[in-house]
Amino acid sequence: MFPFQFFKDEKLLEMVFEYDHTVRRIFMDGRPVPTDPDVTYMGTSIGHWVDDATLVVETVGQNASTWLDRNGHQHSDQLKVTETFHRTDMDHLQIAVSMEDPKALV
Repeated sequence: MFPFQFFKDEKLLEMVFEYDHTVRRIFMDGRPVPTDPDVTYMGTSIGHWVDDATLVVETVGQNASTWLDRNGHQHSDQLKVTETFHRTDMDHLQIAVSMEDPKALV
């Protein structure tokens, strides 16, 4: 796994990845997950805090350049990725990822 860093304010959380300096924007302003998102490499990510240490992010609208895994498995336009980031202490972060895709993951 490659390191990344979070930057945030009240309405936006950004993840900056060391590997390729990609920036991912996670909207934290209370908007719903779009039903007809703009299709981009990183998709559209909407996040909310469950408690002081747990962030849930739902992402939709990833384009065909993204893969489900490092083996290059493809997804459909129905892919929804849910990530749960949980800070167990000041130096550790647990990340759980689930993927739903009724066309590609059957």
